Amino acid sequence: MKFSKIFFSLLLFISCSDVFEDEPIYGCTDKSACNFNENATDNWIEACNYPYGTCDCEGLPINNFCDCEENIDSDFDGICDNKDICIGQFNEDGIFCHDVHIIEQIIQSNFTFDNDTIINSIVNSFIQLNTNFNDSGYLTYLSLANQNLFILPNSIGYFDSLTTLYINNNNLSSLPQTLCNLSSTCEIFADGNNICVNQDDYPCVDHWGEQDCND
Repeated sequence: MKFSKIFFSLLLFISCSDVFEDEPIYGCTDKSACNFNENATDNWIEACNYPYGTCDCEGLPINNFCDCEENIDSDFDGICDNKDICIGQFNEDGIFCHDVHIIEQIIQSNFTFDNDTIINSIVNSFIQLNTNFNDSGYLTYLSLANQNLFILPNSIGYFDSLTTLYINNNNLSSLPQTLCNLSSTCEIFADGNNICVNQDDYPCVDHWGEQDCND
């Protein structure tokens, strides 16, 4: 009788073990997938996730692409060519791309646009109306006057050849310290803003005029 109980218990244990061993492990069984599960025995419906486009499983571009849509950055400036307003050192009109990108940053710092096509069109129109370039393609004159600007990005101080800068009649309440990185020969007009600072901190500004400091 005792032997029968032992035999029955052993048989039950073996039978239960077989049940658990045969239970499927659901997951992604495709080794090329991002979420491959080496322990999985059965594939769930749509269980596997795959890289998108020209990106890896972390969403990072591969093979010299700059995004997941097969776009490249041919001039290595950190902007995909399909979004880059100025590709290379100079554009097709001979204008220095570094200067174009700074103007783009000034506009983007103050206004919001729905897509890159719109901002590129606005930047190009602005350049035609408010700038002058020398024969070498470098920006020498920039008028940002009356543009309803609230902020100037640090990059404004990195124009290489600027000789005249108008930032007057805006809503500026401060200036970036980099402004005085501009050439000492650059004449800067800043009147008609709300810049209530110690003017001695910005010796590069030639014309302060009146500032609205009532607040």
